[in-house]
Amino acid sequence: MSQLNGSSPPNSSGGTKDGASKDAGSKDQDPFKPDNLVGKIVVLERFRANGAHVEHWLNDVKVVEYELWSPDWEAKVAATKFKAWPKFGRAKRGHIGVQGDHAGALAFRNIRIRSLS
Repeated sequence: MSQLNGSSPPNSSGGTKDGASKDAGSKDQDPFKPDNLVGKIVVLERFRANGAHVEHWLNDVKVVEYELWSPDWEAKVAATKFKAWPKFGRAKRGHIGVQGDHAGALAFRNIRIRSLS
């Protein structure tokens, strides 16, 4: 998951826009512009992973979905800076991390992790 501010950094392929799985894929929808959110700052983020199938949602807009380890996934990863990391996206179990390494404040609230089974 990348930034949540509605922009892509310079030199970006556009795959780092809101909700993208870094440069590994993004849709052209803008989850911050639906009619019901005009003038509000609301970020409802949801990730759903069921086996290899992964979906990223922001404000009830599905912004990206992909199949981990598929030929399409492998090609997208190979086109990013993560191609130098042979284990990137390969773990089937692990830890969940949150990151805030950009300027400005960062806060998390009501983080919930649920099993889909």
